[in-house]
Amino acid sequence: MASRVRYVDDPIDGLRALSVGFWSTDKTDRIRRYVDACWAARTHFSQRTYIDLFCGPGRVYERFGKEWQDGSAVSAFSQSILKGGAFTKFIIGDIDSENLRVCAERISRRGGKPILLLGPAHETVVQAIKHVDHSGLNLAVLDPFNLNLLQFSVISALAKLKHVDIIAHFSLMDLRRNLITQYRDGGGSFDLVAPNWRVHVPAKQLNKREAPQAFENYWIKLVEQTGLKPSLNRPVFKNARRAELYRLILFSRKDLAHKIWNSAASDLTQRGFYF
Repeated sequence: MASRVRYVDDPIDGLRALSVGFWSTDKTDRIRRYVDACWAARTHFSQRTYIDLFCGPGRVYERFGKEWQDGSAVSAFSQSILKGGAFTKFIIGDIDSENLRVCAERISRRGGKPILLLGPAHETVVQAIKHVDHSGLNLAVLDPFNLNLLQFSVISALAKLKHVDIIAHFSLMDLRRNLITQYRDGGGSFDLVAPNWRVHVPAKQLNKREAPQAFENYWIKLVEQTGLKPSLNRPVFKNARRAELYRLILFSRKDLAHKIWNSAASDLTQRGFYF
């Protein structure tokens, strides 16, 4: 994972930023649009919590367009304070202490008081839930670098919250690269993503396209068993070579959340790099 991560110094604030492709900033913009579109719904709750356990440094450098932009956490915070329904608690976590520090500094400079959680998501999710008002409205964004970090225990823990929306980044590229190897060798990190997946995904009987789809379908069914429904709109993000990288999926119990997401997550550009 580390070999694929490149940081550069942001000339605006002098802090580290993550070098990304245009697909990453498009992803962030869809999350921002969802936060914006939900502002009125949030006003019906006195307690409103944002949770991001893979927050990164909070700023990115989009290397194709050579533009500096906010990352998902900073973008979500900034958007939420523009209208009513600002988040009353803002929880950020990361396994990288420097990422966590600079993301928190950026949010603080914009008037926020983030709660910081250092460590892997399967540990920090337990701490995050202790900070949450269980009668409040919660938005969790799970945006890991790799699929193996999207452990089902994190989702199942968040799903216990009464009012929660989860936006999950599901890595298609990681899945397709590693599925057959993990199926053949046994064990592996995908066991933490979708427990008992080999029983439900007959990889040897499926082709290279069918096997990853079967895994994804099984994973979605696992999440559904927590009581959360998957969105119909599940945008796929592709790189400049048109290779599929990942998709975003909203999980929520609320029909209104799905209605808002299906609009907010629609294609933002005419590049033609999505569905």
